[in-house]
Amino acid sequence: MRAWFCLAMMVLIGGVVSPEPVEAISAASRYVGQIVIQPDNPALVWYIDPQTKEKVPATTVSDLTAIINRRAVVMRSRDIQKIPRLGTTAIGNVTMRRKMVGRFIVASDGTRRVWYVNYRNKRRIAIDRQIALPVQLASQLSTISPDDFASIPLPANIDYHRQSVTSSRGTYTVDMLTFSWADSSLAIKTDTASNQDCGQNCPVKSLGSFVSRRNAVAGIHGTYFCPQDYSWCAGKRNAYNAPVLNSFSHVTINGKKIKYTSEPIVVIASDNQPYYYPAGIDLYSLARFTATTGKNVQAMFSNGPGLIAGGKLILKSSQMDTKQATVKAARGVFGWQGETMYLFVVQRATVTDAAAVADALDLDYAVNLDGGGSTALFNDGRYILGPGRSLPNAILVTRK
Repeated sequence: MRAWFCLAMMVLIGGVVSPEPVEAISAASRYVGQIVIQPDNPALVWYIDPQTKEKVPATTVSDLTAIINRRAVVMRSRDIQKIPRLGTTAIGNVTMRRKMVGRFIVASDGTRRVWYVNYRNKRRIAIDRQIALPVQLASQLSTISPDDFASIPLPANIDYHRQSVTSSRGTYTVDMLTFSWADSSLAIKTDTASNQDCGQNCPVKSLGSFVSRRNAVAGIHGTYFCPQDYSWCAGKRNAYNAPVLNSFSHVTINGKKIKYTSEPIVVIASDNQPYYYPAGIDLYSLARFTATTGKNVQAMFSNGPGLIAGGKLILKSSQMDTKQATVKAARGVFGWQGETMYLFVVQRATVTDAAAVADALDLDYAVNLDGGGSTALFNDGRYILGPGRSLPNAILVTRK
C-alpha cells in the first residue's frame, strides 16, 4: 500500500516521467555487413562495411578485388575453420562467428582463399576472386530503401599509399595519407585522452580507440610525450607539455603554455584551413586567432621541430636533441601543400631525413610529430602502422 501511494505521489509531482524514446538505429547499423541493392537500381550492388559503416561498390570483379585488398580480414586457416560453412549444422566458435559476421576473410596461408561470413546465420561462404559478387551471392542480396541508402556515407576521400621518396639524403619508404582540407565532408580534429592538464600517470588510449570513440575515418599519432616504458619518465608518465586542443570538449590541454612554447603551433580553422605559427608567441592565444582571422578554432597542436615553412626547409641542427639527429626510426609528419593535407610516416629516418622527405614532396609547411614506438597510422577501419604505444593525444580526420 505504501509503495503504491509513493508511486502515485511521484506521478502527481512529476517524479515519474514517460520513458525517453529509443533513438532510431541508423541505416548503416541495420545493414552493416550486408550486400544491398536499391529497388529502383538493382544493377548496382553495394557492400556496407562493418568497420567503417560506409557503402562501397560491389558490382564488378574490380569492386570485389578492392574489397578484398582493402577491407578483408586476414586470418589463419585454423581460425577460419571455427566459423562453420553455409549448409552445415556445426556450431563452431560462437564468439568468432559474431565477431566476423558480415566480414570478408582471406586465409593467410598459401591458398589465400576468400570467404564471406553471412550476416543472417553467421556462416562462411567461399568466394571466387574471378566472379562478381552479385553472381556468387545472388541469394544474399538485401533490398534497401532509397532513403536508407542515401543516409549511408560513401568512403571518405582519403588516399593511402606507400611509396619510395628520393630526397637529398637518400631514398625512404613513406606511408602516406593525403586528402583535401577543402573537402566539405571531412574535418581535421585533435583529441586528448584527458580533459585537464596532467603531470603524472596521465590517461592514454590507442590510436584505434581515439578513432573509434570519435567515429573518425583516419588518424595519426600526436605529440611527443613521456612514455611509461622510459625509466626517466617515472615521475611524469604519459605527460606532455605541448598545448593541444580537444576538439570535442573544447578544452585546451596546457593552454597556459601557448604563448611561451618555442615549438611551432598548427591551428586548424573551422573551415579546415591550416595555419602555421613558428612559435607560441606568434599565435599568443586562440582568442587572438579568432579575432584576427574571423574564424573559430577547430583543432590545434604544438610539436617540433618545424621542418618546412613557406615552402623552404627550416630545420636547424640546434633544434634537435641527439636522438632526433642520429637515431633512425619511424618519424611522423603533419604537413600540407596548397589544399592537400599530408599525414605520413617516414621509415628508418632521423628528423633531418624526415625534413628532407618533406622538402622532396614540395610541401608548403611541415611539422615533426612523435614517432618510434609511438608510431600509429589508421585509415579505412584498420591500422596501416601500429598500434604502437597508447597515446595521450592524436590527430584525427572525421566526417563533418
